[in-house]
Amino acid sequence: MAANSGYLEATGLGAISTSYTGFVLQANASDGASVAIPSSGAVWSHLEIIVTAPTTASLDAYISWDTAGNDIAAGPTQASVNVVVLPLSSDRKGCIITLDNIVPRAPGDQDTVGALKLWIKADAVSGSPVLTRCRLHWYLAATRGG
Repeated sequence: MAANSGYLEATGLGAISTSYTGFVLQANASDGASVAIPSSGAVWSHLEIIVTAPTTASLDAYISWDTAGNDIAAGPTQASVNVVVLPLSSDRKGCIITLDNIVPRAPGDQDTVGALKLWIKADAVSGSPVLTRCRLHWYLAATRGG
């Protein structure tokens, strides 16, 4: 089983709507397990997402190399991803988006070196869902194995 080499965490967490909203995915300086992603050789494992106060049943997302969202690195999701109510709190929902162990290489003009940008939207909003946690887990291809 491969161990994660690190993860990127969304910053500036906040409200999501029925239009794509962007959040920077970068290393969390207060957690040694959160490491800036290299421009090549990183295998993207999965994206963990938690929203609070949600009225939404599903989310759509993609990841871009650039802050404008025009240079897509992964996604968009081919279908809306269902979020489920988490067991200890009725106002928290979550999901995991599997990235199928892709090994992308950052383009030379990437404007978020060591980071990425997540774009996310809800299928429908009648309340105020807030992105509470989003982490992209990855590992180095060289660490794959048991």
